[in-house]
Formats: sequence, structure tokens, C-alpha cells
Amino acid sequence: MRKKITRLTIFVFFCLTIMQLTPHLHGSEKNYFKNSGFEEVDAKTAKPVHWQNSSMKTIASASIAYSGEKSLEVSMPAKPKWGPKFLRGMFRQPITSLDQGTYVFSTMIKGENIMIVKICVTALDEQGKQKYIRKYLLSGASRSFDWKNFMLKFTIPKGFKSKFFTIEFLGERGKKCIAYVDDVKIVKKTGTDNVMFNSGFEICSSPGCPDRWISSASDLLNQKHYNSELVAETAFSGKNSLKISYHGLYDQNIAYFSGIMSGYCPDVEEGQKYTVSLYMKTDNPPAKINLWMNYVNRKTFTVDSKEWKRYSFTSVWRKKYRKTRFAFILLFPAGRKGNKVDANIWVDDIMAEPGITASAYKPSFMDKLWIDSGKKHKRGKKSIISNKHPHLKSSKCVIDGKIDGKLNESFWNKAKFANCQIPYRKKAVSSKTSFSVVQGKDAFYIGIKAKHKAGRERKTGKKNNVFIGDWIEFFLDPNANDNSYYQFVINENGNLFTAKSIFDPLSFEVAGASGFLLDYSWRPKLDYAVDTTTNGWSAEIRIPLELFRKELVKKAPFRLNLYRVNTYTGEANCWTKPSKNFHSIPDYGYLDDVNIRFKKSAIEVSPIVFTPSGDAKGVIGRFNIKNKANIKKIKAEIFMKDGDVTKLVLKRTGKSCQFLIPFPVKQVVDKTVRLKIWRNDSAKADIQEFSKVKIISLLSFSSNSLVFKSEKSFPCLVTVRLPHEDLDDCSVMVNVTNYDSGKTVLDEKFKITGRKKTYKIPFGNLPLGFYKFKAKLFSKGKQLAIREAWTHLGKKKKYFVRTNVHNSCIEKNGKPFLMTRAWGASGGNANLNNCYKFKDAGFNTVAISPATYRIPFEKMNHAKLFEQAKKNDFYIIIDFGQLMWRGAQRHKYNR
Repeated sequence: MRKKITRLTIFVFFCLTIMQLTPHLHGSEKNYFKNSGFEEVDAKTAKPVHWQNSSMKTIASASIAYSGEKSLEVSMPAKPKWGPKFLRGMFRQPITSLDQGTYVFSTMIKGENIMIVKICVTALDEQGKQKYIRKYLLSGASRSFDWKNFMLKFTIPKGFKSKFFTIEFLGERGKKCIAYVDDVKIVKKTGTDNVMFNSGFEICSSPGCPDRWISSASDLLNQKHYNSELVAETAFSGKNSLKISYHGLYDQNIAYFSGIMSGYCPDVEEGQKYTVSLYMKTDNPPAKINLWMNYVNRKTFTVDSKEWKRYSFTSVWRKKYRKTRFAFILLFPAGRKGNKVDANIWVDDIMAEPGITASAYKPSFMDKLWIDSGKKHKRGKKSIISNKHPHLKSSKCVIDGKIDGKLNESFWNKAKFANCQIPYRKKAVSSKTSFSVVQGKDAFYIGIKAKHKAGRERKTGKKNNVFIGDWIEFFLDPNANDNSYYQFVINENGNLFTAKSIFDPLSFEVAGASGFLLDYSWRPKLDYAVDTTTNGWSAEIRIPLELFRKELVKKAPFRLNLYRVNTYTGEANCWTKPSKNFHSIPDYGYLDDVNIRFKKSAIEVSPIVFTPSGDAKGVIGRFNIKNKANIKKIKAEIFMKDGDVTKLVLKRTGKSCQFLIPFPVKQVVDKTVRLKIWRNDSAKADIQEFSKVKIISLLSFSSNSLVFKSEKSFPCLVTVRLPHEDLDDCSVMVNVTNYDSGKTVLDEKFKITGRKKTYKIPFGNLPLGFYKFKAKLFSKGKQLAIREAWTHLGKKKKYFVRTNVHNSCIEKNGKPFLMTRAWGASGGNANLNNCYKFKDAGFNTVAISPATYRIPFEKMNHAKLFEQAKKNDFYIIIDFGQLMWRGAQRHKYNR
């Protein structure tokens, strides 16, 4: 199966300081800490030997260990008061043997309500002058977490030696704050190092996606021709290599997007020369590829062999005058604009090192630390429960059972039930929960048994509120690719919630985010029932296998988990405990003996297009049947307020279908429409499709925001989408007026010749000045829609930024210009002082939009915004028409 590299965000600027790596380093490096596992305890003080704290008495030996028998417990008392929002706890060890050089600190930490974790190295020079070297391991909102691996690097400057090493914790005031620390280590980093993390592409936390590398290839329309992907078994060394493909006429914008960018390399010194070497081969020599170091240091390699060959380039990576804080490289195909490029280039084992010569390849020091984290360590008797990925064997049934929630059919008696007995919270589980999965002819049957104490009253709450009282969440990943899963939630009152979650790499690296986005429009029609008794309740859910047809991968296992929340007792229990949260698919268990075969071909339908009706009182939805599948009937319905379902009248003509939603546009926007499609007269639909209502205008009007006199007959484009097939007496009236004089300079009337049609209005021969365009759509004398647009007609400029009507993108100086950052000032003045950070990350534009801010446009601190933008050489675009919207079909490169 082809593995695609998805785009990962690089917006976390201190990412390496919170990288969660294990402290167990490979080899015999000297650990400068004494009693690093906290196993030696002073019998008098009950504190770990060699470790100190202040008079607050905030440390103690603990039996909750990551490895061995003991760990260090750090408590954070309410007094003395360090601040209105946080509590403080710390401990330290005298270390006097760290002199000039770079060191790696690593540890395991388990915390409750922790906000900040940081280290401080106290160093002295020969005159006794103190210097404090501070680094953050964790920063942000208060959080609780199980054992996590942390690592960072720090440097002792020339002429200084260490005195103390301190670890400090800040917790959220008003809550119980405690931390456990185990397996601390400091080792010295020696020798020349490869500063490029994951330079051999072997580390992949997400399948098919090498850690610390990003690509925008997934945004391109034709990934068969332009792509970057991780491939196996063709590597120069190890298992993986990178394949960059380009097949077509060369355009640097497309090539740039089909390439790949490394993550930041934090150890690159300003003004120093570095040599980047890499192994490459191609299937069509000679092939050219660009290597850019921080955009400005550029080298084009000619790959002239079908066998692996090493290439190198030397340059000053971080030039002093540019004042960049980070270093990274870009790799993308090279060529001459318009020429044919047809090649695949494989890349492996990238080495980036100080100096002007390339030494033998070796992974970075951090790669070794990461790979070593896979080693197993012996844990103490009181350590946390390890996740072993349990298995559940699915049963089979030939005849579909009755859905009544009682679980009294014969196949339930034969089915194997799994117990959910692992506590997700600290409270022990007192109420038994079990579940089973049975595969029928065309559906999964989920059976759930939930016990509780007899005689309790049920919480009912609001209508359709599933997250109340006693509820169970069932998670199912149908292809074990860790990129999507389905969520089913049911409670004792018989309320049901469904959602589909899709992995979004852009949100994955945001602190505290799971990386998954919930699609609430996924609302299938399911048969389910709940049966309650005095000492518990049971549930049955029938899930059609057809829902997973597009997701299924041959021989890929199903993964699943179940999670119960009982608010009556404060308990929460699960089948397999995730390391982070219940959106962590790699921690799910396995469903065995699943065998799904579809006897009939899939039914494919086009996306539903929604437009206002002609009388503006409703919305019309249109779609087509894409293949030749036999279809007996189709029904449509919409979910309105509180989950109420309204059936819609649907008309079908051949493969074309349309339906009317009899509600105003404002009431149906973002609501979910469900299609049910039958092949025969069976009671249950064969196919269910879902779509959120997104309205497309009947009339759209666009032109360049800036037009030059030298552009011959440059058009304004008017696109019409009629809500009906009748074209008689339908027209578009276009009026152009001069903004200063208000005089009409152009009047045009177009007869509508197609339900969807685009018309061009040339205006390049008008006098220079500002112009207002107005278009009106008429049907049988009635006005259906009106739109306005503005532009400026002037002399050609050397430097300019404008929107281009042909591709609806922004261009700079006549070339496509990609907006890398829209200014997110939800609070008006947010991030105004952080322009330099965005600039270091490659951003170069600030966009402000009166239409999308949460505060009034006039209350923004515009003076400060322009001051910071000018200081950091930023472009500013004022977006009055949502010009930053990047529609998948409107941009010719689909960025």
C-alpha cells in the first residue's frame, strides 16, 4: 500500500525542549548524577541520598516507580505563596564536574496538575561569577499525565564549571499538585555530530510519515505525478528512504510543493560553515534536485546514476545578517520552466555537520537516543500497568438477530465477551462492564453489558444528551492505519452519538492536541436498543459493514477499545488503557477473525452541491450517481435542531438527483444531510452518505483586485448557478461605474444559456481609476441574486500584490504568492510582539480581516501591527473579501 507523507506543522518553536524521549541511553556514557534512580534512601530523613531541597520539605522517596523500586516525589505546598496562579516545588544535586561542552539531560516524569517543568544549571567562572542556564521541559496549560519521557540539551560556556543542577516544577494553585521523577541522567555529548534529526527516515511515529519532516505534496491535485513519499526496501541503509516524484512540465511552485522540508536543527551555529551530504539515485538520469539551506543557501544537484551515490554541499547555514534562529533544509525537483521533467529521485542518509568536508555518515546523537527508547526496562513491583494490546475474537452469526438490547439471542450466548476492568481514573472499578463483537452477513453487532448497584435513579437530562449519567464509548478503527477511527457513544437512556475522526497532521503538534478532528456530519442510520434492569443495563448496536467499505484494507486488522463513564460513582474503566487519551489509536486492542467480503460493487455518488432555491425560501441539493450500479430507490433527510430528522422530497432523472430542503439558508447551514440508497426492496439501506450543508452562491463575481492598462482586455468573471433547469427569460445584468464620478461606463446584459455558466466582461480599455462592478441575476422578471466587486485599473508596477481572477489566488509581482500565515488576532493585539518568531519559521505575511475577527476591526491596535510588520519586513494584506480562502477546486495548484 502506498504510504503518503502528510504535511506536519512546524509552528511549535520550542519543540525540541519538550520532546518526549526516554532517559535510557545506549552504551557506557558516564552519568554525572549520583543515585539517579533514587533507590538509595536515607533512613533518618526518608529522602533519596545525594538529593537536596529547600526548607519547604517538598521531596520524599516514593514507591511509585517507573523502573526499580523507588522514585522521587515532589510536592508543591500552598505556602509560601510564589504567585497568584501557581505552586512551586523543586530539588537539586550538587554537580561540580560539568565543564565547557554540550550535555544531554533526560528523565521520566509522572505529574498531576503540572504547568511548567524546567531545569537550571548554576555555573561559576574562575572569579566566582554565577551564570544560570535555564531550559524548559514542559510549558503551557495545567495537565496531568502518566510516566513521560523528556530530554533536552544544554551547553556550559567556556570558562565556567557547574555547581548545582536543579529541577523545578510549577503547579496550578487551588489543586493538588504532585510530581514523580525517576531515572534522571546527564551525559556529555562528544565528537562531531550529525545535526539533522531522523536523517535516515527510520523514525516514524505515524505510519508512512517520517518524524521531523514535512511535505505539502498532499495538497497537490495529481499526486501520481507530483509527490513525496516514504518507501521501504529500496533504502541505501536501514529500511526506509524518501522518494520524490515529478512527471510533467516543470513549474517551480508545483515542484516546491512536491518536495520535503526538514524539521528545525537547533544546534546549527550562526556564521559557521556546514556540509550537507546525502545519498541519491534516480530511475531516469540525469535528474536535477534542489537543496536549499534556510531558503538562501542553494545548490542544484544533478543525479546521474541509477545506483546510490553520495553528493555534498558546503555553505554558511545561518548567515549573521539574516538573524535566523533556526536551521532547516528543503529538497525539491529542479528544472527549467515549461520543460518536461520525468523522474523519480530517491534520497537517504542525510548528514549535516560542521566544517567543509563530509565525513562518513552516522545518525544524529538524538536519533540514537530515540531509537534506544525502544529497549525494554525491568519495572518495579509497584509500577504502572503496561499496555499489552489485548485481543478479542469476533463470533459469527448467519441470521441477523433482533435488536432489543436484551442480548438473549443464541449467538450472544456463544460469543466471547471481554471485560473492561482497567481503571482509567484513580478510583477502583466496582461496576462490571463487558462487551462482544459478532459479525453478521452484512453488519457488526456490538453487545454491551453494564452492571451497577441496584435501586439507583437514572439521570435523564436534556433530549439526546448522551454524555450524562452512565455512558459507554466504543471506538473502532477498521484498517489499523492510525489515521481515522469511528466513535459510537450510547448511554443507559438509549441516546446515541456517532462521529468519524480523521487524523489532521496540522493539529497534531499543537500542545495538548490529539491530532484528530471529529466529523460530526457522520450520522449513519443505525439499529440500536437499550434494556435496563434493577442492577444494570445492556445495549445492542447494529453497524452496517458498508459504512467501512472505503476504509477497509485487505488483511488489515480491526482495532477497537471501549470506555465506560459512571458519573454516579465517579468511576471510569476501559478495555485497554491508552497512554494519552481515548483518541490514541495505537493503544487500542485487536479484533480477531474478521472476514469481510462484499458481493456487490460499491455505489458511488458525487459530492452534494447546495444552492439557494429561486424563491430564497429553501435550499436545493444536487448530486449524481457516478457508476453503473443498479439502484432501486434513494431517500434524503436532514438533521435539524436537537437531532430532529426531516424527510426531504427527492427527484431522480437518470443519474442526476436533486432534493429541496424547505428551510431558509440560515437554518440549514452546517446541518447534516443523510442519503440512504437501496439496491433492492430490503428493509435496510445498502449505502449511507453524509454531507454538511455548505451553500454555493447563485451568482459569483470576481476580478483582479488590481488591473494594469497593459493587460489587454482583462476580464471580470461572472458565474451563474441557476437553481432550476428552465432557462427561459433568464439573464444577468452587469453594470460598471467609476468610483469617483459615479458615472456608468459599461452596461451589459447576458442571456443565460446554461444552468451553470461563466461570462467575461472586458474592461481593460477603460480610463485609469477605481471601478465598481455590480451584477444582477434575473429569472422571469424576478431578481434572484446581486453581487458587487471592486478593482483598480492603473499603470504597471514593478512591485505589487493582488488577487488573480483566473485562479483565485494571491500573487506577488506577477507570480503565484502563497500565503504562509494569516494573522490570528482573535484577541485584537495577540502575537503582535512575535513577528520575529513567525519570520524565523518562514512566514512573511500578516493578513487582517474585518469579517472574521471576534473584536471590532476599529479596536485593533493597527499602529502596533504596522510597526511590527515593518520592523520584520512583513507584507500586510487587508482581507475584505475573504481573499485568503483556499478552495480545493478554485486554485490551479490546489494549495
